[in-house]
Amino acid sequence: AGRHVEVEAAARRILGARPTQPLALKALGFALIGQGRYEDALPIVSHSLERHPEDPEALNNLGIVLSALMRWDESITCFARSIEIKPGDPEVLKNYGLALSRMHKYDEAVPFLLKAIECHPGDYVDAIELLAGTLLSSHRNDEAWTCLNELWKNDANNPAILCQLLAASL
Repeated sequence: AGRHVEVEAAARRILGARPTQPLALKALGFALIGQGRYEDALPIVSHSLERHPEDPEALNNLGIVLSALMRWDESITCFARSIEIKPGDPEVLKNYGLALSRMHKYDEAVPFLLKAIECHPGDYVDAIELLAGTLLSSHRNDEAWTCLNELWKNDANNPAILCQLLAASL
């Protein structure tokens, strides 16, 4: 619900009484990520992962932080390990694709984004938008147009989608 500041405060209260409480550590890391405070989140998320190295969610969170800090190879390693532990997690697949796309590895990103969309129950608009942008960046305009056209059909009031749809058409 976007209440990251409240989650942060609650997690810090819990950690004040129980400094190693795993759920509170994970919640604090998630809250800091949600606020875009990646430098602050890094030690928290890293500590959480040290305590629970096989936690796919903690690996995903560390991957998000490292990706935001442009530590690409490390982020990719986290996402890959998370998928090994929990195959088919649409959020991790999307984040993996996003990191690859940010690295300008568009052709490598596409399969992860397609898999994220396939594994997500219902429409995964975030991943579809990311896929469309990745396809546009790799000059696969016809495929991007298909994605954008479907998004436009479902949200004809979104000017960003219209602009991308026009760019793909041109």
